[in-house]
Amino acid sequence: MRHARLIIHRLQVDHDEVAVSLATLMVVRREATTDPCWEVVATTIGSIEPHLTSNFLRLVVVSGTDEAGTPVLSELAGPAVVVRFVEDTVVWRGDGALSGFEDSWLR
Repeated sequence: MRHARLIIHRLQVDHDEVAVSLATLMVVRREATTDPCWEVVATTIGSIEPHLTSNFLRLVVVSGTDEAGTPVLSELAGPAVVVRFVEDTVVWRGDGALSGFEDSWLR
């Protein structure tokens, strides 16, 4: 099993920008599957009222650094379902392919 944990720079839920104090994307690829499993955990700033429903997430993640040490940003997108939320922290589990993700980010 290989995985990647990426910091989320920007998060959009459906068509709404969501301000976050910290958000991460965890992607896991198991050998017997074609698509990786993925999950977003986001601590939001301000109010968000998630429902246990499906959303379309657009993410800008820090996918690495260039030769000078400057962060490289990448855009990802995919459907996800809210699996739980407590106060200002929301967890979405991927419900389909995560477009823009590169297997080279896995360890």
